[in-house]
Amino acid sequence: MKKRFLITGNKNKPVVSGHLKHFLKWCKLREIQLCVDEELQEFFTDVTDTKFLSFSDAIKQTDIVLSFGGDGTILYTAKRLKEHNLPILGINLGGLGFLADINVEEITQAMEYVLHDEYEVEERSVLEIETQTTEKIVAFNDIIFDKAGFQRVVELNVYIDDLFIHGYIADGLIISTPTGSTAYNLSAGGPIVVPKTNVKVITPICPHSLSARPIIVPMESRLKIRVNTEAKSFVCNADGQEYGHFPSGTEFLISESSQKMNLIKIKGNDIYTILRNKLRWGEDFRDKNRWSFNA
Repeated sequence: MKKRFLITGNKNKPVVSGHLKHFLKWCKLREIQLCVDEELQEFFTDVTDTKFLSFSDAIKQTDIVLSFGGDGTILYTAKRLKEHNLPILGINLGGLGFLADINVEEITQAMEYVLHDEYEVEERSVLEIETQTTEKIVAFNDIIFDKAGFQRVVELNVYIDDLFIHGYIADGLIISTPTGSTAYNLSAGGPIVVPKTNVKVITPICPHSLSARPIIVPMESRLKIRVNTEAKSFVCNADGQEYGHFPSGTEFLISESSQKMNLIKIKGNDIYTILRNKLRWGEDFRDKNRWSFNA
């Protein structure tokens, strides 16, 4: 049975148009069954033989989603999939590309692997957050509590399965999935976590104590976060999108979601290879001409 593909992407990147038109021609030569997210239809005003569907209609008749953009595009696509959990192949047109790890020049080669079932589907854990007054939402990368520009620090009391962990005095706090460990968590001094590790990371942002360090806890554990501030409010973000401004004393519950993010991984694109390439591990940046023995 032939696989059916849905093409989606970042409509705010003009470069997407040229790459997609070239790719569509290749797909037609291979008689590949596909449709295109109607959000991208403006890129194809001169194309008449392409099937455009709303995302909600397309995923009902799709086996694999092809996401053209960067890591943010994959996160946006995964959020739109909701409970469908279709596998996503990310084609990188952005920056680092930890999730979208197929360069656009490699797309046809990667598709050959996919067409011949020479790939793996990597399941990524997802967080969900809620309060007593707000609806539950999911986060694929991280949940961030931020003092929202207030000059003074905030207090963040953290409980795991009703056991008190720490009362952080800090600029904020990051709750990260393994997927999001290479995002803000890494910049804040948190550890890189291998995606298949079923944990979440709690990382304080600029804590006012040398003893305050990131901590890794089981993914299945249930976190309660209470945030106190002297300001009128603080902000909570999920995957870079504002969840809301909240008054001091608000409590949040964070747990593992039943939703998953499924990423297609081609042979040779394992996490360790990606980290070496993206973070340039092992490269020697030293200017050896400065040493006296080169004089």
